[in-house]
Amino acid sequence: MAEIIKKFTEEEYYKDFKFITNSHILNFNYCPYFYIEKRHGKVIELDKDYFIYGKGVDSILSKDDPEKKFFIGTSPKESLKDLEEYKKILENEISERAKGGKAPLKSQSEKLKKTEDKIRAAKNSKNKIVLTSTVFLNVMDTAKEILKQPLYRAFDNAKCQVIIATKINGVKVKCMIDKLDLKNKIIGDDKTTAQMTTFDPEMYLQQLAWYRWIVREVYGVNCDCYLAVGDKNSLFKRSSLYYASKSRIDYQEELNQEYIKKFLEYQKNNNYPTCINEEGKEMREKKCFKCDHYTYCKYSRQTEFIII
Repeated sequence: MAEIIKKFTEEEYYKDFKFITNSHILNFNYCPYFYIEKRHGKVIELDKDYFIYGKGVDSILSKDDPEKKFFIGTSPKESLKDLEEYKKILENEISERAKGGKAPLKSQSEKLKKTEDKIRAAKNSKNKIVLTSTVFLNVMDTAKEILKQPLYRAFDNAKCQVIIATKINGVKVKCMIDKLDLKNKIIGDDKTTAQMTTFDPEMYLQQLAWYRWIVREVYGVNCDCYLAVGDKNSLFKRSSLYYASKSRIDYQEELNQEYIKKFLEYQKNNNYPTCINEEGKEMREKKCFKCDHYTYCKYSRQTEFIII
């Protein structure tokens, strides 16, 4: 069996690219060039609302301490370093006026107070999930709706947010599983969706297959895979629980192995073409328009006019 060869904190987990994750494979399959730009830190990533919302629900379902995990309010856009430097500038300006026997200008005092408030918020929100009070209440309601499901009791004995980093067949891989119960052979993944009525559980078969594969290789246990999903509808909440059949997970696991093989071939040759070069010009509208890197990608611009 494979062994756990590295321990990650949650923050380290998301920054690391030495161990392959399911998300890396998804990004690579979407566009190899996008993946490598992201790996080199050239993709400007903003925390998307749906991702922050999902992390909030995960945290509540994992029974984390809200005071340690959440910051209710607004986090400043400026970095803590920039704010502290600006505070020094304001304090020096006020100090110079004091040397001349002058009181600080009202505008200087107001700017200093606002800057100090921002510094306090920046420090208090560090490494926390930042939510407004309205969104936090909405997140709580989504989590409560999922917890109302009697079937969710199946995860009562599961460990939460389990990170596994290992080497399988010479390949470094990792995953972070929302719910893992080795005794009862259960893998659970918590999800949120904009509308429960339009949610497609098949989108997550690849992820569940990735989890099952790594768990089996490390612990020798072939788990059953489940999804617990709650929606974000602000008027009323709905939820559904899904079981992924073994045949579907088996098939997806085979596909995952093909994806890894292709990924490693491109990595070996240091070849990361764009989805446009790989799949044709029509990919510009199908993929480029939806890509986080569109604004900065040199391949996303047209090379000829569109005929209408």
